[in-house]
Amino acid sequence: MKKKAIIIIGPPTCGKGTQSNLVEKENSHFKHISTGQLLRDLGDLSGNFVDDNFIMNLTEKETNKYEKNMIFVLDGIPRTLGQIPLILEKFDILKVIVINIDENEIRKRIEKRENEGSRKDARSIDKRINDYKTLTVPVVRFFKDNNPNLLEEINGNQNIEEIAKEIKNILEEIN
Repeated sequence: MKKKAIIIIGPPTCGKGTQSNLVEKENSHFKHISTGQLLRDLGDLSGNFVDDNFIMNLTEKETNKYEKNMIFVLDGIPRTLGQIPLILEKFDILKVIVINIDENEIRKRIEKRENEGSRKDARSIDKRINDYKTLTVPVVRFFKDNNPNLLEEINGNQNIEEIAKEIKNILEEIN
């Protein structure tokens, strides 16, 4: 039986982790799974994309730790087109939530994070933005073209509370 999941996707610093944590905190049957955090826990601080099968196995191993009736909030997967078949094979996707922010805001947020020392990434800002555009935007297009009823887009330039409210409204549809 497939596990249930929602996907939160978006460019670097759009708030995927923050929003995923809020969903988990407010809903006992949701569990946030951050592939970025799983990789950091393994000691990979590079921020580079890793092999699709490796990241899927890591995700599956993590989700296997939890009850079958959980709805997983997947943050950081799928990030490439190659990950989509792997995700669709293992998960029943209930919603794909895309948090969009403009490029200037991405740059400001990355610089702020780096200046605060809250999270370092070995890749340059330009590389991170380019990776998102070339590798992850096609994932959003895939869902737009093939499963438009699953896709919800949110303006990530809003404050945390406004974004959380929009996500809460979206998730009420699936509860």
